[in-house]
Amino acid sequence: MSNSKILAYVCLLGLLFPILNCGTGHEAEEKYFLVASNIQVPYWQTAGAGFSQAAKDLKVRAEFVGPDTFDPKAQQQAFQKVVTQKPTGILVSSADPQLMKEDIDKAIAAGIAVVTMDSDAPTSKRLFFIGTNNYQAGVTGGQRLAKELHGKGNVVVFTMPEQANLQERLRGYRDALESTPQVKIVRVVDIKGDPRAKNVTRWTGSCVWKPRAAKKWPPCSATTRSRTRSSWLWTPIPTPWNGCAAA
Repeated sequence: MSNSKILAYVCLLGLLFPILNCGTGHEAEEKYFLVASNIQVPYWQTAGAGFSQAAKDLKVRAEFVGPDTFDPKAQQQAFQKVVTQKPTGILVSSADPQLMKEDIDKAIAAGIAVVTMDSDAPTSKRLFFIGTNNYQAGVTGGQRLAKELHGKGNVVVFTMPEQANLQERLRGYRDALESTPQVKIVRVVDIKGDPRAKNVTRWTGSCVWKPRAAKKWPPCSATTRSRTRSSWLWTPIPTPWNGCAAA
């Protein structure tokens, strides 16, 4: 079972805990929601499967909702719609913690249990957070990166810089690399939540790639590499680099 699936399973158990602790038990008509953003990526598809399996095992109802792309405003709207259904509890990964704060507080005031996972909303009244210490994960990643590069090299980071938990992770990378000044982050690439962005690391070791507006991505293959640059859906930006990191 993958980490994201286990996390979602554990989170539903965590969401049930405060309800069970009140002595009311749980019943089949109870319903729980997982609200995230960019839910079509493999990470969230796996997490959603874990959430559904936990609900099945506990004999309660569950639903996984949110926008297909990274869209904090659309996630907020999905959360608001869920609250109107008066569910027993909500798990939410906050794409924008400040944007979600008021809605989480309103849900809590309405008697709906809310637990954050993966990306916290620490200033809200959520019951608790289950997830990674993203800053420390970044520090650990930065230390390992410096070791693998033997203390010298240029790095390109693939991330989603607008997402709060990934901001913390990138901050951890930067802080860790301060002690190794010859390892430099030369570019941060916004993958905009599309997991296929990882393909660009396979095409070349001398360029990073800037996405252009397009509906489809070319496959990573020798055929793709032999096409003219005008046919590529990513614009090459010459950037000598020795390694890459996913933050």
